[in-house]
Amino acid sequence: MKIEISRKSDDEALAFAEASRRAMARLMAVAGHDLKQPLQVAMLSITRAVGQGVTPAAGGRLRIALDALRRATAACIRDHGSGGLRSAASRC
Repeated sequence: MKIEISRKSDDEALAFAEASRRAMARLMAVAGHDLKQPLQVAMLSITRAVGQGVTPAAGGRLRIALDALRRATAACIRDHGSGGLRSAASRC
C-alpha cells in the first residue's frame, strides 16, 4: 500500500507549524514578562525589609532568599533573553 502526500499539504503543514511556533514564542514572551514582575517586587521588598532592620536571623534568611531570587532571575534572562521564556518556562 502506497500513500502519496501532495506537496500542497506539506506546504500547509509547514506553514501551520511555523504559525504555531510564532504564537508560542509570543505567549512565552508575555508569560516571561508577567513572571518577572512579581520576582522584582519580591526582591525590592526583601531588600527594604533587610534595610529597615529585622532580627539578625531573619536578615540572614532574607539575604539567602534574595540571593536565590537574583540568581534565578539572572539565569532566566541569560537563558531566555529579556523578551521572555521558551519551553523551559517551568525552570523560571
